[in-house]
Amino acid sequence: MKSKLCFWGVVFATLLCSCSGDKYLDAVPGNSIALVAVDLNKVVQSQAQAPNSQVTDENHWTDALKSLLQVDDINNCGINLSSKLYIFETPDGSLGMAADVKDEDGVKAWLKHLAEKGTCQEPMKRRDGTFTVLKKTWAVGFNNHALVMVGPTVASQQAETIRKIAKWLKQDNEDGIADTPIYNKVETMQSPVAMVAQADALPDRFIAPFILGMPENADLSQVMIQAEMYVNKEMLDIKGKIFSFDTKLDSQLQKTMTQFRPIKGKYNTLLSGNALLTMVMNVNGKNFVPIMLHNKALQLLMAGVNTVIDMDNILKSVDGDMMVALQPLDEGSNLEMTMSAQLGNTAFWKDLDYWRKSCPVGGHIMEWNHAVGEKEAKGTSSAYYYKDGKTKFFFGSTSGVPPQFYCSTNEHNAKALASGSQVANMVSMPQDVIQKIDGERFCMVLNLNVLNDEKMRVAAHFLKPLFGKVNLVFYSIQ
Repeated sequence: MKSKLCFWGVVFATLLCSCSGDKYLDAVPGNSIALVAVDLNKVVQSQAQAPNSQVTDENHWTDALKSLLQVDDINNCGINLSSKLYIFETPDGSLGMAADVKDEDGVKAWLKHLAEKGTCQEPMKRRDGTFTVLKKTWAVGFNNHALVMVGPTVASQQAETIRKIAKWLKQDNEDGIADTPIYNKVETMQSPVAMVAQADALPDRFIAPFILGMPENADLSQVMIQAEMYVNKEMLDIKGKIFSFDTKLDSQLQKTMTQFRPIKGKYNTLLSGNALLTMVMNVNGKNFVPIMLHNKALQLLMAGVNTVIDMDNILKSVDGDMMVALQPLDEGSNLEMTMSAQLGNTAFWKDLDYWRKSCPVGGHIMEWNHAVGEKEAKGTSSAYYYKDGKTKFFFGSTSGVPPQFYCSTNEHNAKALASGSQVANMVSMPQDVIQKIDGERFCMVLNLNVLNDEKMRVAAHFLKPLFGKVNLVFYSIQ
């Protein structure tokens, strides 16, 4: 799990390099389950063309590369900067990247310079290439056509990792990535950064939005995520698609994705700028519930609430925009959850008495007045509050047309949703992000400013020299 999180940190953090010779592709394992191609020239152009951009070819990407490679002259590092950089993950969890070598002696001089600074070990020449360990955690190997870096690795694993790299450096076209479906798919994509990955290559904590629509019994290794990445001011814009190389499964996936309709912007003014992750979509609940039931990650998200109220039945009543937001509670894995959705009907309230009688031991559902407090439930209101010794959350529906259902573990957020307006001290999502949401069928916003995972914080830090200050990741389905 930790290695996968770090890998996706590297994906967002190591955005370098476009395409000339392809011999170095033989060093990328052909059985890779994730592949990211980064075209530096397009990255620079994308950032330079963004509104109010301060990026120029003269001062931005050269400084970024100097910082990343720790050299004074980027032309003397031995790496072909006109070729694409490929980042990969193999089935055994090895995480790495490969670059085109234009001058083997130049690479040796670069790494020797880093060794003198104490940044890496003294490079060791062997029959299969030259090897070192960078910053005590990244194993590096290169020959006259490719440089491969794998990590992070602990000291006890570094010898074995170097043996892997040596094996990959000796590969020919038959064992490399160039003649594979995943590589061919990546090469059809025109974005500065292009990714194709098996669904099971993604970090468990972030997989749910990417596999919406996956059939219940589908093999994660057969479900592929395609993502095209662009830079828009302080936002990394990702346009994604779920697909499969298996024709029958792909047909099922594409049919399911038609259930997501254009977002109307109902919750634009209520989207919090402090949320870690926000998902917005427009669905008919009767069609969406089967999709959710096949998504284990989303089921886990709703599990706590579902033990008290029948969320599946409530979601079947949804017809319109729906928003789900997660807010980190602490440095651990605890998250606050907030959701709201437009309703086609409120027939689910007929089950309120049953929910109240079926509460877990020690739990109680009380009527909640979001203006003055709480009192024992009597069935005369559509705003409620559940609490026991460990859990509390607020839920209800509004009386407007159409009515809205809301649910939150945070009373502050519940008040905003119940009233339909911002409450004191609420921080809004940036306006340029809100404008991008309208018309999309499904989108997810990841706020890098509130990440509480150390490895992902490091990833955000490394984004800065290449793109400036990147605060948000915006994902939408194609």
